[in-house]
Order: sequence, then structure tokens, then C-alpha cells
Amino acid sequence: MAIFNCVVKDDMNNKLIKNLLVKAFEEDSTEEWDKKLDDYLKNRCEKPAACEALPTVPTGKIFYMTPVSDTLAKFMFPASIIPRSITSSFAKRPKKNLDRVSFDLSENVFTVRWFEEDDEVIINCGLDGNPRLSECSIKGYKYIIWSYAYMKNGKLNAVVKPLNTLSTQRMTFEFSGDTIKIQMKSTPSYPEFIKGNAEQSSFVRNSGKFKPVIMKGLDWVLSTSEMPMKFKEK
Repeated sequence: MAIFNCVVKDDMNNKLIKNLLVKAFEEDSTEEWDKKLDDYLKNRCEKPAACEALPTVPTGKIFYMTPVSDTLAKFMFPASIIPRSITSSFAKRPKKNLDRVSFDLSENVFTVRWFEEDDEVIINCGLDGNPRLSECSIKGYKYIIWSYAYMKNGKLNAVVKPLNTLSTQRMTFEFSGDTIKIQMKSTPSYPEFIKGNAEQSSFVRNSGKFKPVIMKGLDWVLSTSEMPMKFKEK
């Protein structure tokens, strides 16, 4: 078993092994965790959807994140192709949000490109039910991206899997004139992961009547990580 994470002191990993991993092997599984495992496996094995008609995409333009969206997206960590759910791993994240977004479209491929600081990310999404592979490098770490796109409820959706991680990014694009909105949600869910840990912490357990207030505030803060980010053409 190998552990990849960033810690200041080794005893933090020792606590992880002693308090969590050992107990995981000692105790019987529960229906809740069995369901989470089933959901995860279904997510990894889902069948790619095809885009029945070409979407309307603003090509030949560059879009920049608005100041409000930029501030909200930095509440937890800057928005990146690296899902927030693996932020605590060995992967390095940019200090600024993704920006300078542009699009290309062909009969079978929807391409979205942006910059994360000085690193350019280009993702080719298959529209014909066949995912495409792309490569990019962020903060010196290389990613192989598996992705496809489809239409749902009038919006263009992309499923993006960095193959050298266990996470999936689900992106929804809304196009309107000189404005676009991009919503990014990760699987495993970053907000659920943080809230689950918070509820088990001694601080929350011992907060008494303040517990509902603390959890409500945490809910709001975490909700900003999945709010649509707004971009405008300059």
C-alpha cells in the first residue's frame, strides 16, 4: 500500500493509518459504504453519450473570468482541471483560476482550451460517443485526459477524466452572446468529502447547539466550489 499526500510531519500519516485504515480492515462494511463503492464503480464504467446534433459554440473568441467569479472560485482552491477532491494528493495546483477560455468545433470533436497560469490546457471531447485523449502539463505534472461531450437540457456537458487520477470532472457550458458560464463538479464530491470529515471532527461534535450553524456556514462556503463561473469576451 502506498500513500501519496503532502504532510508536514510523519505522525500525521501514522494517525491516518492507525485511526482509519486499520479500522477499515477490522470493521465490517456497512450498506452506506457499499452503496458509495457501487456508485463509484458505475461512475468509472459509464457508457459515453453521443451528441445527436452539433451544439452552437462561440469559436474564434477568447473569454476571461469576471472578477466576481474569480473571487468565488478562490474560496477553497483555484478552479483547475485537477479536481478539488484530489487537492490533498501529490498533485500541484495553480495559484490562479483557469482563464483565457476559447473553443473549437468540428463534426465529431468539441475542443475547449484555457490557461492555468502559464500552462495551456487543451481538451478534445468526442461528440460521436467515442471519447478522445488529450495531454497537458500543469505545474510540471503531466495529465492524460479522457473526455467526451453531449447535450442535455439545452446545455453542452463534458465528462473529463484525468486518467492518472481517480477523479472525474463534469463540466456544463452555457453560451449567451459575449458571456459563457462554466460549472465544474467533481466525482468523488469535494463538498461531501469535506462535510463528512467535518461532522466527524471533535470540534463539530463538541460544538453543541452551535453545530447546525457551523454546518450551515460550511455548506454555504463549499457550495461556492460548484457555482457556475462566469466569463466574458473582451
